[in-house]
Amino acid sequence: MKNDQIYDLEQKYMNKMQLRANCVDPNVLIAEIARAGGKTDGIVAPRIIRVAESMPGEVSFLIHKTYVALMTNIVPNIRAVFNTPTAGGRPLLEEGVHYVVGVKNLPSHFKKPRRPISNPQHSIVFCTGHVLMLVSSDMPESSAGISAVHAFIEEMKLQKGEKLKSRIFPALRGAPMNIRQSPYYLGITGVTDTARIDLGEDCWYEEYEQNMDMDVIADIVTASLHHDRALRKIYD
Repeated sequence: MKNDQIYDLEQKYMNKMQLRANCVDPNVLIAEIARAGGKTDGIVAPRIIRVAESMPGEVSFLIHKTYVALMTNIVPNIRAVFNTPTAGGRPLLEEGVHYVVGVKNLPSHFKKPRRPISNPQHSIVFCTGHVLMLVSSDMPESSAGISAVHAFIEEMKLQKGEKLKSRIFPALRGAPMNIRQSPYYLGITGVTDTARIDLGEDCWYEEYEQNMDMDVIADIVTASLHHDRALRKIYD
């Protein structure tokens, strides 16, 4: 299909790692990728959009070691991805229309979150009512008493696995039956570059590698290819 024939299909570039991650798209997705490999823009941001659409009205956590790192690095990168122009010149997501950051009074067209937003200044809210709550793993009490349906973890190597597993992961818990049907329900999306043990960094996330089932992954990839070919036929 020539470029001038494409109207509602978007052309996107992904490197091989991003392509694999978005094709398989498992419930638990942990990526140990070199610096500048495209972890946030190629894995985290697209997954945030899918999770917000799949589980409307619920809460997810966006976790880093500190709030400073979240507010000065991670959130601006995510907003930059959302604001990326599409082929038609419109942003991928329009701020104030599809999502808001740090806003207490939501736009009237937004669906209401199922629970009140506890920290609006530290939240990204989508028009589906999904709340992405910023959480500092150095202050795990910030998530106390809150039930979440998914956890996004940035720079896993800088955070202590035992603290996350004992203080934050237990907050991934119950939701209505329709939400439990989401493939992302109680899942984890974690990205990091390789830990330097000599510098005291923690490679705790590598224990999840033993849970990989390569046969299932191969089946998912095969099914994805058939699915995409079918969609292309319908479009053509």
